[in-house]
Amino acid sequence: MVTNKNALFIIIYILGRDSHQYMFLWQKLIDMNIYKKIGKRMLTSRKALQLTQENVAEAAEIETSFYGQIERGANIPSILTLSKIASALNIEISDLFPSSLKSQCLLTKIIIRMIKKLSAKDKLLIIDLLQKLSTHLKNH
Repeated sequence: MVTNKNALFIIIYILGRDSHQYMFLWQKLIDMNIYKKIGKRMLTSRKALQLTQENVAEAAEIETSFYGQIERGANIPSILTLSKIASALNIEISDLFPSSLKSQCLLTKIIIRMIKKLSAKDKLLIIDLLQKLSTHLKNH
């Protein structure tokens, strides 16, 4: 299987050792990896909310096919589009960008936002269920 990284090295070999072209291709690979990471975070958020691509695309006012391309990292959206997508996913736009700093897991943030909307009684029920689930998982 030829990965993007392998393809890059093949291209560099064909082009020779022209460092300018090498740096340009390397930057393109890095850029596309960032968009794939953004797409993966979009997918994670969408699945956690049990939404379809069509649901998110409609809420973000974009075509479903365009949303799918963004989610796969195959198309580069504008900041405005990313903002609309983040809003449709009920997350901050910054949650879409990979961070080198240690921060809360995206799924944890989604869970927290979902729980914030619940009544105090429902929050206590969730805590009780999580404790029971945690105990069950530890024993199995």
